[in-house]
Amino acid sequence: MKKIILIVSLLTLVLAITTAGAAPVKTVTVEVDGKAVVFPDAKPYMEGSRVLIPVRFVSEALGAEVKYSNKTVVITKDGKTISMKVNTRTVSVDGKEITLDVPVRVKQERTFVPLRFVSEALEAKVGWNSEKMLVSITTKEAIEPGTGEPSNPSVTPNPSEEFKWGKYTDLGAALFKDNVTVKEGNLKFTVPANAEAVWYTLANGNGEELKAGKSYTKALGSGQGYLMITRIYPGKDYVEGYAVYLDVNDETLNGSYNGLKDDGVVSTTLVINGKMVETAAPLSDVIDAAKKRF
Repeated sequence: MKKIILIVSLLTLVLAITTAGAAPVKTVTVEVDGKAVVFPDAKPYMEGSRVLIPVRFVSEALGAEVKYSNKTVVITKDGKTISMKVNTRTVSVDGKEITLDVPVRVKQERTFVPLRFVSEALEAKVGWNSEKMLVSITTKEAIEPGTGEPSNPSVTPNPSEEFKWGKYTDLGAALFKDNVTVKEGNLKFTVPANAEAVWYTLANGNGEELKAGKSYTKALGSGQGYLMITRIYPGKDYVEGYAVYLDVNDETLNGSYNGLKDDGVVSTTLVINGKMVETAAPLSDVIDAAKKRF
């Protein structure tokens, strides 16, 4: 099975987005084969710009068996076995290792994983209806023979494609125009105001929070992970988010940028016409595009 790739960035819309002043949140409905999934206690939440869900409820709704022992979750269905250890990014699907873009987490005594991963690992399709705030998961048993491809399939970043910008780009302008620089193997930047930033590596599984308004220098290269920088637009049901990879050989990128020297990779996921479209490009190209656009 193909490695699960990055950034289900704007599936953050699946999560609650608050208005300024902590008004009541908007939540979405998660359905499996047309039936709502009930989360009795712990709810989906956002980390960076990814949505994590309690793995047991969605897995069982997909007809899988879930067991937990020694900080390891094991999901089985139709002979397929998925094993994931808490606080790691590496999971096993039928013995094949896959690298997630965020670690498996435990909150409120529930184990959380990226929404899309568990669904697609169990051969289900995932769709997003922005008007209804609805995530639709369809099992392979419910799909009629001869139907088309998943409505939102995972794709590998294509270096030949032009980087796409979303509906709101205040963060992109503040981050990539006259801010981020790469020199002598280091990336220097200041976290823009009204933004949240986290630096993730295999060594700091929980991530290191970076403060808005503060300047940082991070080395480029193997094992340096990536930065997740996001901005929520209150009242607009929109999250702008970018993953800036310091390690261009990160497994999440599926080898698309191997060999890129003294550079990073920027990736984001946009919702276009109700479908998620992933776009990625070398950091130097995104900086040039930002200077021309903004």
